[in-house]
Amino acid sequence: MILIQELKNKWSHEVASFDAPLHKGLRIDLDSKAIKVVDPQVKLPDQVFCILVDWRVQIKDAERGVLTLFVKETTPPVPAKEEKPPFLDRIFATEESRFFGGIIFSIVVSLAVLAFGWTIYRNAEFGWELVGRNIRWIGWMALGCFFFFILPSRLGLNRGNSFKSYFFRAALNLLGLILIAAWLRLTLLPEPFKDSPQYFVDYAHTLTEKFSSSYWPVLLSILPWAAVAFKLLGFEFAEKAVDAVKEAAKPDK
Repeated sequence: MILIQELKNKWSHEVASFDAPLHKGLRIDLDSKAIKVVDPQVKLPDQVFCILVDWRVQIKDAERGVLTLFVKETTPPVPAKEEKPPFLDRIFATEESRFFGGIIFSIVVSLAVLAFGWTIYRNAEFGWELVGRNIRWIGWMALGCFFFFILPSRLGLNRGNSFKSYFFRAALNLLGLILIAAWLRLTLLPEPFKDSPQYFVDYAHTLTEKFSSSYWPVLLSILPWAAVAFKLLGFEFAEKAVDAVKEAAKPDK
């Protein structure tokens, strides 16, 4: 005989045979009509779901034995809720929706740029003030993001754990710090500082004159010679250098 006993002794159920391998966690579903409840006031659902916790074999004599299965009653299995995809994924689920969404996004961005350009055209001083107020922090943040995050990520340095990958990351970070310091030095605010629109307008004009008269001609004159140098040395030199950096980023096996 097989006796299925609830772990807290709330109910039990007897069966003549049980043809299944026993293991903890085995799911057992019972019809409540055949269950013997200890407390008559306890009401059970039509189907009782439980899992096997332990079992014990009791031998009474040579022909009789009792296998007691100790089970723990569980709640009925709850069907898994169908997870809805994110809102934007539902909107752009098809190729047509993504195509028209891209067109709408391009139109909105174009209109915003045109509106901003028209505002600056109608009020040039506002544009110069905007440049003067934000050029410093935009410049150093762009350099920091490029040398600290974008360039290491594109070269694959964030995936490497070797000394070479750490070295190249440190070198790029140091170069970024040097360029940020140089940028902040080149864009120093004139003294005395005044938090006024005209102050930032004059500062933006001063920066424009400084770069146009001193730095841009130098940079433009270097570019052709840099192209000639790469041609003479062989473009594969730069390609091999980039490949070496990527190789250093590969994780050690």
